[in-house]
Amino acid sequence: MVQDFKFQRGLVAEIKLSGADFVARAAKLFTLAPIQHVTITLPLPSVTAFFEVPQLAKLTSLNMPLLGAAFGDAGAIALAGCAHAKGLKWISLNQDELTLVGVESLAASTYLADVAFLGLDGNPVDPTPVSQEVMEGRYAGARPVLAEQLEKKFGPRRWLQVPENPEDWPPHREALAIT
Repeated sequence: MVQDFKFQRGLVAEIKLSGADFVARAAKLFTLAPIQHVTITLPLPSVTAFFEVPQLAKLTSLNMPLLGAAFGDAGAIALAGCAHAKGLKWISLNQDELTLVGVESLAASTYLADVAFLGLDGNPVDPTPVSQEVMEGRYAGARPVLAEQLEKKFGPRRWLQVPENPEDWPPHREALAIT
C-alpha cells in the first residue's frame, strides 16, 4: 500500500507514498497504523483534492519535497487554507517552485500557526532560518531578511524565528511528535 515505511516506538508511524495513492488510500491506512509522518512523491493529484483528505489532521509532519510545479504556489495556497493541517508541527516543501505568493500565503495562514519548522530550501523564495557551525561544536542561527518582513506583515511565526538551539536545527520531526 506504500512505497516505504518506518517504525517509531514499535509501531508503523512513518510512510512514503505518492500523493495520488495517499488520497486513494488514506482512510484505510490510518485504520491500520498510528501514522504521524508522511512523505509524498509524484504523482500528485490536484492539490485541492490532496488537502481535502481528513486524515491529514492525524499527522505531525508532512514532507512534500521535489514536487516542483505539481505543487507550486497553488499547493502552498491550498495548504494554507487547509483546516486539516492545524496539527502539523513539521513541514518540508523543498524544491516545490514556491514564489513570494505561496510563501506569503503560508505565513498568513492561521491553520499553520503552530508549525515549528517549515523547510523551503530550493525554492525561488526561501525565508527559512538557518544554522551554521561557527566553531567546532558551536552553532549560530540566523534568518533571512524576508523572514523578518513576513513577521512584520503577518505576525510572529515559530518557523520564521532564529532557532533557540541552532545545534538542533532543523528539528527532527519525530522529536516534535513526542508530546
